[in-house]
Amino acid sequence: MKSLFAGVFFLHSFFVSAQTSKTFITLGIDYRQYPIDIEDVPRGAYSSNAMPYQDNFWNTFSICSRFGLNLKKKWSISLAGYIRYNHNHYLQGVNLATPRQEKIKEKKKIKFDLFIDAEKKISLKKGKNRFLTVLAGIGFTNINTGYDVFLQDTLPSGPTQGYRYTGNYLHFGPRINLGYQYEKIKFSIDTYVIEGPDLTNLTSLWFGASLCYEIPIRKKNKARTKK
Repeated sequence: MKSLFAGVFFLHSFFVSAQTSKTFITLGIDYRQYPIDIEDVPRGAYSSNAMPYQDNFWNTFSICSRFGLNLKKKWSISLAGYIRYNHNHYLQGVNLATPRQEKIKEKKKIKFDLFIDAEKKISLKKGKNRFLTVLAGIGFTNINTGYDVFLQDTLPSGPTQGYRYTGNYLHFGPRINLGYQYEKIKFSIDTYVIEGPDLTNLTSLWFGASLCYEIPIRKKNKARTKK
């Protein structure tokens, strides 16, 4: 709900500012790989309620879009959204007792990210649309990733006791993107600061890359008719 309110508020400010500013939208695709931990596990007992076997959750493509305002000196602000449909969690345990097993039943979900961003374009060639881009933003990753499931694995020695997993991967935090723009085509390397996949309050970096097409929105001048 917090992300929804933030998005509504930001869109409202866009519509007010758009009366005097140039607006744009971008459409594209985004790919991210498994996060990299940048904090060591603290000493003591290790406790986690994260879902096991989550490679297909983190290695994923998304469809992305931004709606923004171009400001002075090649600055812009925007609201960015990402949507994907992929693995959320398994519905049954992994059977390690046999070398070959049937496909594990899984639950897939539509997931969202929502960010408010500020971007600076640095001209690389005078009079040409060639830019180095630096973007910083803050927002939510992994909206709609809740889970509540009981899993029981089967080992060569027999079935395990099983464990009930509950939680979600929703996280509020910053991101930074470095990119290059050629005319209306933009490519960027993206870094999201998130909680690690083990959900133990340790920071991880979720790296990815995006390829987008920027479309300027030009206001039409309405001619006044004289009677």
